[in-house]
Amino acid sequence: MQQAKRKVFFAKTLLTILIIFSTSTFQYPQITIEQSEFLEIFMPGKPLHTIEGESGSINIGDTDGPNIYDFTFVDMQDTFMIFNYEVSTIPILAARYPSDAHTIGLNPSNLVNHPIFYSSNDSTFILGEATIENEYRFIHYLPYELYSKFPMTYGASFNQFIETWDTTYNLSWQVIQASFYTSQQDMEVDGYGTLKLPGFDLECLRQKRNYPDYGYKEFLYLTREGVFFIVTDVPDTEPDTGFVNGDYQVMFSSDFVSVEEIDAIPLEFALKQNYPNPFNPSTKIKFDIPANLKGIEGSPVSLRVFNALGNEVAILVHEQKSPGTYEVEWKADGWPSGVYFYQLNYGSLVETKKMLLVK
Repeated sequence: MQQAKRKVFFAKTLLTILIIFSTSTFQYPQITIEQSEFLEIFMPGKPLHTIEGESGSINIGDTDGPNIYDFTFVDMQDTFMIFNYEVSTIPILAARYPSDAHTIGLNPSNLVNHPIFYSSNDSTFILGEATIENEYRFIHYLPYELYSKFPMTYGASFNQFIETWDTTYNLSWQVIQASFYTSQQDMEVDGYGTLKLPGFDLECLRQKRNYPDYGYKEFLYLTREGVFFIVTDVPDTEPDTGFVNGDYQVMFSSDFVSVEEIDAIPLEFALKQNYPNPFNPSTKIKFDIPANLKGIEGSPVSLRVFNALGNEVAILVHEQKSPGTYEVEWKADGWPSGVYFYQLNYGSLVETKKMLLVK
């Protein structure tokens, strides 16, 4: 009898462990990026906003997840516009690449080492690179470099060997350089989590692309909203986590955010004068919370009202705020006429202004 009870106990324990294991296996929030969401960034005919950063120390975050990939140091107002083009609209390219492929550039006659994308079924490829400016340079990959299979999910990986044909002509179409070489390329979606840009928190996948024959690697962060962040030219001697030396580029579609919205992200911490002033019985107060303030990002924002004796009479705001411009209203019903002060606190930053209630 005792032995039978022991068997039942062990059976229940094993069942509990299996349930816990199976539940924990699926607890992490799987992030999936569809091909249509990726191609939204590179849709022919649509403008594309881009920001490029010079070489420096960049925190690429961690593998696995969920992780925070914090790139709030990026100045979202340092953006310029490029355009997506179908290859068929650029005759020089149409003679060398499939007409339904697409590329990006300032204009059809200003492409500098820009990739040629091509999508078929559930896969997107890079066919090569093209330069049309002070010279003509055409790079072809054989087979096509697989950018990714879709839907893209955490844990996906592949590797391939690529033959590269690289030819440069002068503007008179004389060959000035021609070369052929092979290389290995490895890709792994090795992390997932939240991509943080000034004013935006977006779910993302991290994709590591390694080019051992060239001695460098790059890390891409893709979201479903049409945002593409890449840390490139990272020496392969650098780690895969934490701070590395490299360049960065941000690209996002015009559907994701407009130029007006970018311009709306404040550059400085500021508390505005209330309006109207004097007032009765209510007034509105605006304030700006900027991005790129190292050491205090994520700190709570508080906006408080004090009377002339320094006594606190109202708390209008006390919470975390993303970078942006905010407006709150103070209804002073029940408070006597007189001078009042309102104070904005954000980390170590403090600003105070005076207002007058007249009844």
